[in-house]
Amino acid sequence: MKWILPLFKPSFWFNLQTVPFMPWLERFLPFFLVVLFLVASAVFVYIRRGKWPKETRRFIRRVGTCIGWAGASGLVLYFFHWQAVPYLSMRILWLFWIGGFGYWGYDIWHDHFRVTPAQKAKEQERAAYEKWLPKPGGR
Repeated sequence: MKWILPLFKPSFWFNLQTVPFMPWLERFLPFFLVVLFLVASAVFVYIRRGKWPKETRRFIRRVGTCIGWAGASGLVLYFFHWQAVPYLSMRILWLFWIGGFGYWGYDIWHDHFRVTPAQKAKEQERAAYEKWLPKPGGR
């Protein structure tokens, strides 16, 4: 339980001298960030070659953009950490990185699974109502 105690000290998050990550994280993090960037590149190639409905194509493109920016900005943060740049290598920036891309992912999920189906239902309801209305300029 002692491993969690440093997380509650401000010096852990705002230390200007770069403190190295755990050894396994030093090796895993750059690999993970490069994989994120490569997956985003593959998503863009995949979406260009496939015939998808508009909503699915938009969803996949937004996910690919989020993953790509997460990988690229994470690699920049890791580079600052690796070079021990003061201020830019603080651990609090990693929390902002996780929170920012977590919110972006939630926004994509909410838009695709909550907002878009509601808009489709409303549009179908409006089309069914307007089906019986007279057309302008015609008989």
